[in-house]
Amino acid sequence: MQFVSILALRQQHLQPGAFGRSDIYIVCRLRPLSFELNPCEKEIKACQWMNLEELHNHKDITPITKRITTLALHGLHNGFDTVDITKERFKSVYKGLEYYLYHRNIGNL
Repeated sequence: MQFVSILALRQQHLQPGAFGRSDIYIVCRLRPLSFELNPCEKEIKACQWMNLEELHNHKDITPITKRITTLALHGLHNGFDTVDITKERFKSVYKGLEYYLYHRNIGNL
């Protein structure tokens, strides 16, 4: 997969089952380099490609997945520049190193 952008980011604190830790969930927009799936059998029970409209309208969809698919469908129909969080590369203060700043693109400032 090739990274394209961050579509959404969720953070939450003090949730039951989180072992007293904060939780960060990042949804990235990726470009597949192939459509072959190779899930780790120790970590993933099932894995499949799914039509975005089908997922969006699935009877068992969670509220967060419903919202994320709404954002993705909006991007597909109206351009992802309206929803994407993009990355900008900067040179680090440490010689020879770089880092990325992720933000909404607001043009050339």
